[in-house]
Amino acid sequence: MSAAETILTAEEIRNLLNDGSVLVLDVRPADEFTAAHVRGTVNAPYRRRVFGTLVRAQLDPAEYTLAVLADSDVVARAAAQELEQAGFRVAGHAHGAPESWESAGLTVDRVEEWDVDELAARLQSPEAPEVIDVREPYEWRMGHIQGAKHIPLDQLEARMAELDPERPYALICASGNRSAYAAQLLQARGFRAPINVRGGVYEWARRGHPLER
Repeated sequence: MSAAETILTAEEIRNLLNDGSVLVLDVRPADEFTAAHVRGTVNAPYRRRVFGTLVRAQLDPAEYTLAVLADSDVVARAAAQELEQAGFRVAGHAHGAPESWESAGLTVDRVEEWDVDELAARLQSPEAPEVIDVREPYEWRMGHIQGAKHIPLDQLEARMAELDPERPYALICASGNRSAYAAQLLQARGFRAPINVRGGVYEWARRGHPLER
């Protein structure tokens, strides 16, 4: 039996998260993850047949051992197998709803989200968050929020030392998908208040907020 077939208990998931040697992927849809997820996990929505390739585009198999959380045993097994086929070391998989993990003693978190109008209003406050734009360089050059810091998503892990875990950060991309992943990743790494901006730069511009070029 491959390691991907190993079924993990809540206690084993907790130990993996505490140890830090295994990255636990929650493979539910992004909106479900944002609403409630086990603290320390990272979202990677499952897409059949291309899942391993998509994860490999973000994570280096040589650096990461992974485990899978899903709300379905079938999805959990399939995701774990596809990760193994993509070259990752896989510690195992588990399934269940967030409520079941919470009742088993795991801490359940939620990612805060703002729409673009709320971000615009908050940026006028003395306690404004720093905006982190995780788009690609060519997207950044087309227009970005004044004062934003540019860290493409594929560089975020390597550049976390540039950020203060105690400071609030508003993560933005083109539409809100990549920034949701970025916010989740910061939260999993112990950052206090990462915020995902729904709608992203497209919606920011559509609502008439200024962009700097």
